[in-house]
Amino acid sequence: MTDFPLAGQDGLNYSHRWDDLRVGVTTINPAGSAAPPAVNTDNGTLEFSASATNIVAVEVQMPHSWAQGTGIRPHIHWRKKTQGTGNVYWRLTYEFINVAGTFTDTPTTVNALDTDPVGADDGTATRHLITAFGEVDMTDKRVSCVGLLTIARIGGDSGDDYAGVAQLMSVDIHYRVDAFGSIGEYTKHNTSGAEP
Repeated sequence: MTDFPLAGQDGLNYSHRWDDLRVGVTTINPAGSAAPPAVNTDNGTLEFSASATNIVAVEVQMPHSWAQGTGIRPHIHWRKKTQGTGNVYWRLTYEFINVAGTFTDTPTTVNALDTDPVGADDGTATRHLITAFGEVDMTDKRVSCVGLLTIARIGGDSGDDYAGVAQLMSVDIHYRVDAFGSIGEYTKHNTSGAEP
């Protein structure tokens, strides 16, 4: 059985290419959060305060093209609304559970200040910035597993010293791709046979 693996197609090796699992903020309704960010009515970004902790919840499902079991790299795309130096203190919480598994509702927490994966923050207003949260170990996870995540700005913390509004544009996960999809609807197979 095969899931149309990408490796070896036309003499090229496409094995384990990167792709994006994206959640645009216009699809997030923050109204139910304990401390929701404001919604910018001009551009749809979510605006996180410098003086409060604002939180949004996000759900993702790992696609069938994912090389299941390989690590994933969550990050956010954001910008500073106004000119200003200083760090924005972001926090990610996450829990990924396979189909038929049980959520513990005790997520892992990762804090991040760095904006240097593709370019450091120089204080310019509306500059497109990325904050990464490292790699998540997905060793025992399978396609269609669901992740429950939260993204928060910890405004008011001493580590957050940018005085302006941080505008969230996208929640994003880089994941490795090894196939166009899967033969099974809820399981993935490879050329050596079925994987549970």
